[in-house]
Amino acid sequence: MWALGQPTAPALLALLIDRAWPRRRAAPPVFLMRAIGAVVGRLNRVDRPPATRQTRGFLLWALGSLLALFLGAAVAGGLADHLDRPWGVAVETVLLAAGIGYQAARATARRAVDGVAGLTRTQGEFAAAPVAAEACRRLAARLADGAVALVLAWLLLGLPGVFLVKAGQWLVLAVERDRDGAFGRAVRACHGLVTLPSAWLAGILLSPGHGAPLALGPLPATAAMTAALDRAGLGAAMPAAQVAAARSLADQAHATWFCVLVAGTVLALVLS
Repeated sequence: MWALGQPTAPALLALLIDRAWPRRRAAPPVFLMRAIGAVVGRLNRVDRPPATRQTRGFLLWALGSLLALFLGAAVAGGLADHLDRPWGVAVETVLLAAGIGYQAARATARRAVDGVAGLTRTQGEFAAAPVAAEACRRLAARLADGAVALVLAWLLLGLPGVFLVKAGQWLVLAVERDRDGAFGRAVRACHGLVTLPSAWLAGILLSPGHGAPLALGPLPATAAMTAALDRAGLGAAMPAAQVAAARSLADQAHATWFCVLVAGTVLALVLS
C-alpha cells in the first residue's frame, strides 16, 4: 500500500504488469472498432470535398477526446466514491497496464522474426524486408504510444488522460485506410500533437545522445529506431536480425524509462 501512495509508483507497477502479461496482441474491442468504423464511414464519404472531410476529421477527434475525458473523469470519480484510495489506485493501475500493450508488440515482433528467420537474403529483400520494417516501426510506435504516452498521460491527468490517449489511438486505427487522405491526416495530426512529447521522449530513449526529430505522430520514435539500427550496422542486415535488434533496442529504452520512473518515485519519497 505504501507503493501506491507514491506519485509514480502506479506507473511502475503498470509497466511491470504489462511486461508480465502474456498477451499475443493488444487489439481494441471489436464492437467498439466497428462502431467507430461506422461513424468514420458516414463522415468520410468520398463524394465530399477534401476540405469538408478534413474539418470532419478534426471534429471527430475533438468530440471523441471530449467523450474520453468525460468517461475517464466519471470512472475515476466512481472509483473514488466507492473504493478506498489504495484500492481505487490499484484498479487504475490495472486499467493503465491493460492499455499499454508493449508486451503484445514484442510478441508480434517475435512472430515476425520467426516468420522471416529461414529466408535467404534474396528472399528477404523481396518478401520479408517490408514485414521486418513494419515490425520495427510498430514496436517503436507502441513504445511511444503505450509505455511512454499512457504513463505520461496518467501522471499528468490521471484516468482522463489515459482515456484521451487511448481514444486517439483507436481513432487512428479506424482511419488507417485513409491515413493519407484529408480525413485521416486530420485525425492523425490531432493525436500526434497530443502525443508529441511522448514520441520525442521515446526517440531519445531509443537513440540516446543523438536526439529525435520533432514531428507529429510516432515519427520521432520510428526515426530514432531506424537511425539506431543504421548506426549498429543493421540497416542492410537480414530482416530477422533487424527485428531482433529492434526488440533489443526497444527493451533497453523500456528499461531506461522504468529507471527514470524509479528515480521519480525515490525523489518524491525524499521530498515528502
